Amino acid sequence: MKMLEKQLNERTILNQILTNRSFLMGVAMSLVIVYHFFCWVYNPIGPFNIGYVGVDIFLFLSGLGLTYSYENNSIIQFYKNRIKRIYPIYLVSIIVTYIVSLVSR
Repeated sequence: MKMLEKQLNERTILNQILTNRSFLMGVAMSLVIVYHFFCWVYNPIGPFNIGYVGVDIFLFLSGLGLTYSYENNSIIQFYKNRIKRIYPIYLVSIIVTYIVSLVSR
């Protein structure tokens, strides 16, 4: 009974994290942007540079989301979802890069 209760509690925590993942990823990105801004302008923090924490949080949450989506789908569906999500922006970036390279010649 204790084990089932512990598993349910862990699942509830995971669901809360996944629900708030976008917000947490936004906070992580904000930490990185603020860190880079202050390092570029001046370094008021001194030896307490902790901007890498934002990167760590962002990568952790990304991996958590990928793992969760992999658990809920078959491997084929997982990769179909990844391709549908990544391929359009990949094509846009290639087209924009090509156009910019033509214009900048």
